[in-house]
Amino acid sequence: MSDFLAFVHKDATLLSSEEVQNIYLQMRKNEIINTFTFPDKPSSDGYYHLNVKDNTKKSGRTQLKAKTLDELKEKAFMYECGQKNIIRKRFENVFEMTMDSKLKYIKDKAKLASRQNTISRYRNDYIRFIRDTWFSSLFIDEISRRDIERLIDKICKEKDVKPRALQGLCTVLSMTFSFAYREELIPDNPYQKVNLAQFKDVLDDTSDVRERLHSQEEIDGIHEKLMDRQAKHPDYIPAYALEFQMLIKARRGEIPPLMWSDIHDDVSTPFIQISRELITVKKGPVTEKEYFLISDYTKTHRDRRYPVTDDMKRFLEKLRKVHEQYHLNSVYLFPAETPTGTITNNTVYNLYRRICKELSIPISRELMRGPHSFRRNGITDFVNNGGDLMTASQLYGNSPVVARKNYYTGLDMENALRIIEKCNEKKTGQTVII
Repeated sequence: MSDFLAFVHKDATLLSSEEVQNIYLQMRKNEIINTFTFPDKPSSDGYYHLNVKDNTKKSGRTQLKAKTLDELKEKAFMYECGQKNIIRKRFENVFEMTMDSKLKYIKDKAKLASRQNTISRYRNDYIRFIRDTWFSSLFIDEISRRDIERLIDKICKEKDVKPRALQGLCTVLSMTFSFAYREELIPDNPYQKVNLAQFKDVLDDTSDVRERLHSQEEIDGIHEKLMDRQAKHPDYIPAYALEFQMLIKARRGEIPPLMWSDIHDDVSTPFIQISRELITVKKGPVTEKEYFLISDYTKTHRDRRYPVTDDMKRFLEKLRKVHEQYHLNSVYLFPAETPTGTITNNTVYNLYRRICKELSIPISRELMRGPHSFRRNGITDFVNNGGDLMTASQLYGNSPVVARKNYYTGLDMENALRIIEKCNEKKTGQTVII
């Protein structure tokens, strides 16, 4: 205690009350740990062992064991504090427990694959932001709001984090602390006290959603390249799939599973039913290699309809002729010799990437500029030509909030000017009666 008072007195002007308390607790913990004599090396079973007093047993002692010396010291400390059955977890351990819990009760194969991909994304965010930091080795029950804010602040300043990346980091933190709280590993959830708004000004928010669009010149160039490929290689199905994606602005995974039975042209307003998705199951801890499977639902778990336009009618007529010659018995619009019987997401993307390279069109993963850009073009054009975000979101399978935030790139100023001028003309032509 005298050492503690001397230390606090020496540096009192530099420490907060919380820091003083933490220092005292750490010194107290060291005092307790130093009362034990720990082994220098593990036993033949690979564990470190320690005998401690236990009056409930005839021998008067019990044995603790752990894979590492630090873990054994932690167990000895908790035992001496009367928490014999509690083993403290570090943040990195709780994160892994959180990931495992998300796969525990999923039986559907497609849902499991989709969840594995999601977990793979969480792991990538954890590796990118947390794994090699001081934060990962902190005990979950010792982490305070200030610790979390210090981590976020440090990452934002050192890594030029964009808002979307910060969202990934915060998702990892939020789910890990929520899991720890539910499992009673922590008495309360410090993440809920974090003020994220204070980090707004340190984010790298220089990107513009308009940069994620394709210009009309680029779209025309890609379309011309596709027509050239179809003319030279009429049996090359990916060229038709990419053209179809440009027409319907669907997600890449929604294209391969489409069947001829999804085309409803026997109704007053013909439409295409989108109700399935090809899932790419990525290589990871659960799977040794990448593979594909078709789910019975879309990303949002909602079927949707897209009207058959005149351009779509002409495209389907062309595709039917291709099927009559090369794929007469296929039920899929875009068949291939694969385990699923369809082309893959990668095949279409690789074609898109090659065409963009030929045309010197930049593709950016950081800006999220890729085939998904056709969706931004579609939503923006639809709204700027008299449509509303609610209808656009139903057509393209997004919520209005997501459509406005991530897809709608803003007002078409030329179109807005024409409308305003037209309104002014009407006002000018009105006769004022007194």
